[in-house]
Amino acid sequence: MNSPKAFQTEKNAPKAGLTVTLGKIFQTLSLFTYGNHLMLEKTRAWLLFMFLIALSIALLEGAVWTCIAEQLLPKAYSQVGCAVLGGIVLVAIYWLDNSLITTDMSEPLIKNQKKFSHFKFWGSLTVRMVMVFISIHYTAPLLGKVFLTGEIESQRLQHNNAQMQQLLANTARRYDEQGKQILADIKQAQEALQREIDGKEGSKKKGIGSSAKNRASYIAKLEASVQTLETNKKRELDAIKTMPPAELLKQYPIDYFEDTFAVRDRLYQQLSKGQTPKEEEFARLLIIALCTIMLLLKLQPNKGVKLYYNEELQACYNAYLGGKYSHLFTGKPSPFEFERVLYAFYSDAQEDDKQLKHNQALKQCAEMEEAIRELKNIMVAEQNMLATQKANLAATQAEQADLTEQLGQLEGAHQNLLAAHQANQAEQSQIEQHIKQLHLKSQAITFEIEERARLGFDGRQEQLAELAEQLKNLRADIDINRSEQGRVNSALQIKADITARLQECLNRAGLLDDAGSLQLARQLAEGFRDMEALKDRQHILLDEASRLQTSYDSLLAGQGELQQEQADATAELKNVLACFYNHQGEDIHEKIANPQHLEVIYNIEAALSQDLRQLGLARTAIEAKTDLSYTQIADNKKARSVIAARLGQLAVKVTEIDGEMAAVSNKIAAYLNKAGQLENQLLDSRCQLIGNIAPAPTPKGRP
Repeated sequence: MNSPKAFQTEKNAPKAGLTVTLGKIFQTLSLFTYGNHLMLEKTRAWLLFMFLIALSIALLEGAVWTCIAEQLLPKAYSQVGCAVLGGIVLVAIYWLDNSLITTDMSEPLIKNQKKFSHFKFWGSLTVRMVMVFISIHYTAPLLGKVFLTGEIESQRLQHNNAQMQQLLANTARRYDEQGKQILADIKQAQEALQREIDGKEGSKKKGIGSSAKNRASYIAKLEASVQTLETNKKRELDAIKTMPPAELLKQYPIDYFEDTFAVRDRLYQQLSKGQTPKEEEFARLLIIALCTIMLLLKLQPNKGVKLYYNEELQACYNAYLGGKYSHLFTGKPSPFEFERVLYAFYSDAQEDDKQLKHNQALKQCAEMEEAIRELKNIMVAEQNMLATQKANLAATQAEQADLTEQLGQLEGAHQNLLAAHQANQAEQSQIEQHIKQLHLKSQAITFEIEERARLGFDGRQEQLAELAEQLKNLRADIDINRSEQGRVNSALQIKADITARLQECLNRAGLLDDAGSLQLARQLAEGFRDMEALKDRQHILLDEASRLQTSYDSLLAGQGELQQEQADATAELKNVLACFYNHQGEDIHEKIANPQHLEVIYNIEAALSQDLRQLGLARTAIEAKTDLSYTQIADNKKARSVIAARLGQLAVKVTEIDGEMAAVSNKIAAYLNKAGQLENQLLDSRCQLIGNIAPAPTPKGRP
């Protein structure tokens, strides 16, 4: 069965009996594109008349622009330039009119096929109307000038002749005036010469003398000047008559009209005297009449013309001449019969194609509906997955918030531990300061012993009493120091309790309420106040040490007075002290002979041993607390590291969940977009099915 696609290829079928000849080219240029195929007599008359009109318009435009080229181009190029420009304008105008005439003439054999020739027709018509406007406003005046070429040239020559005669007359008048002046001078010179000869002037002697000869020579020169002037006059007048116009304009102030376009336009305006010449009006009416007739015939063609320019129908007719459609006709058909039979033949084929496309469209609609259902199921699954991911994200964020709160509590506890550690270090520094003070006191006692040695033990009971009093005061100070040390130990015990409570708070991180936090803050504040009290006491002890140093300085001031008296005692005391410092940890009592010195050594050892033992115990306790603080700080740091690592894992997990949710959202959006496209395609297919089910309209003018 034949189909419309097969029909579309008929245009490319071989054309029987047609060859590329000059006759074929002429047929194409003269609107008889297809020869006598499907030709009616009315169609032939219409095409011939349109051909003559188009050719007349083209010849008219070509002739006008040829004349314009003759006026614009130089003389050396006038013939070639006129031929080229006139030919280009003629071909362009004829081709444009030919395209305008044949455009939109062909009707498709199957009426529901798309046509785009209307755009081409209106485009060609717009261009042609622009050309008509240009012809009316520009070509018509130029054509009027062509009609008045003889009058314009006659007026130009008449003006130039008048200017030439005036120039010749002015030149001759100028020479004549100079000649008259010279002749007047000659007449005066001759009269003077005659009076000289008559003896009335000059020497008063008659006859020709030297003066008369000079006057005669002057007259001869003037007569020669007259002859020269006449010769120059004749020569210049002859030169003016034969001089080219360009050279003439350079040498003389003359209004000479050259043969130029501007001069002809000026003369044309003078001839028209401000009114439109009849020749120009005739040219405009001629252009408007020819173009109007052509457009009216174009807009009102007979049906035979449309059949003749139907490319599809001509292709089928060529195929018919080759024997393809001979079974459809009993004899040679007329153009209208041929068109009617072919339309019926291809309409049946088109109906079969419509039914096939309808079935294919139904199948395609079913497939698209199934695809839409699958996409909706996939979207439901993706939405469930998205809801699950949102729940996981919420749980992860809740855990992250709890860990963040615990981390904040551990940070607070860490700061408290650091504060307690600093307090322990401050207490340890105080104990070290007390030890240094004891060493200073020991040195002070040594200095007192030396002072006693200088003053002497015999007869110095008053000084010994004072020294004993000082030792008593020193022991009192030591007792006071011991009591202060006890208070320090109590403060350290309090801080140990605070540290234990902090450890318990760390173990219960996250479980304290606001009231518990306030209670913990009060306890820490009390510990800090105790520390401040200990610091104040430390300042007092330092002041006391300074006072003892002052006492030592005052005792040292009297050393010079007793130096000689206690030389021996000092030497022995130095030996005792040397034994004491060089034999620490040994039994040095046997090396000391003086019982008084032994008693002093015993007292010093007892006091220092007791103080150092107490301070050692305090240092040990402080070091133990410091080690405990280090352990607690390390545990706190480890716990914070664990929480921070867990928070990092949760952050990574949140990022992964966000990425998965974004991917799922993108998938859902893509599925929605695809489903929308499929639904639009399904709607278009259903609309197309509805349109295909409706009966096709019968072409206008066809059964």
